[in-house]
Amino acid sequence: MIVKGYINSTLEELEKLYDEHKSLKKDIYYSKLALLELCGWIEESFDSIIKTSISSKIKSGSYRKILQDLIKRNHGFQFSSNFRPMLIQALGLQKAEKIELKLDSAGKVQILATTLGNLKKVRDDNAHTFIRGTTTTIQTPSVTRAQFALIYPIIKEFEKEVKK
Repeated sequence: MIVKGYINSTLEELEKLYDEHKSLKKDIYYSKLALLELCGWIEESFDSIIKTSISSKIKSGSYRKILQDLIKRNHGFQFSSNFRPMLIQALGLQKAEKIELKLDSAGKVQILATTLGNLKKVRDDNAHTFIRGTTTTIQTPSVTRAQFALIYPIIKEFEKEVKK
């Protein structure tokens, strides 16, 4: 089950810490940490949707192992290259398409995919650098929290539809 309490409180705390101090280095620390926390939460949430929604429907040990391996091989949080392939492999092409079409009728899949793409770009730009005492561009924790608020209900809808 996808729960927002922990990640929401973590992002709130990082935003508060960011707002309370006057250090450029700490700005970067809190911003990077908020971004990494959200991206990790998204990846774990996608894995959890597949695991908790499908595992009870699988009866044999060999197929449970296939499901575990599918989740273990996923190392990312992009919609098209990470989540959709897991949905297709776990649910089948027809059911995955049905879920996606239902959510996409309100533009939710596009919002999710675009937001995840934006997060990946910022994460990649910042995950492969270190703080050198010079200014770097990174989104603030408040922007990261806003992205979370935008995608959380969509991820919950995916979870609900996968469980059906």
